[in-house]
Amino acid sequence: CYIQTNFTMVMKDLILMGTFFTILLSKNIFNRLRYRAFEYFNILLTAALSSMILVSSNDFIPMVIASSTLLLSCFVLVAFWNRYNSKEAAVKYLINLYNTYAVFSTIEPYIKAPFQLGLKILERYKNMFVL
Repeated sequence: CYIQTNFTMVMKDLILMGTFFTILLSKNIFNRLRYRAFEYFNILLTAALSSMILVSSNDFIPMVIASSTLLLSCFVLVAFWNRYNSKEAAVKYLINLYNTYAVFSTIEPYIKAPFQLGLKILERYKNMFVL
């Protein structure tokens, strides 16, 4: 469920450094939006945590949960400002994501079928391939 290699450690360090620099660069949020600063940093740290889980996930389920949490955090961060352009960008982001899910869900049987057919053929003629 969880792997720990040198590559994952380096990627987690890069994620943490990027989050730290993002927090440093967004310090003027405290001045402009004091009442929503906690929400902003909470969502930012949720995105960092989910990306670190995504980097070290070894199974499919933690990877899907981490990527969904990361995408939800990105939607909220894009739509965080009270402007029309940010809301429009978040809706476009959401629509493009669902289009991608739809395309991959329709392509999946066509990708899976040749692989399963190849496994059936190998199973049928496995005695011929034994050395």
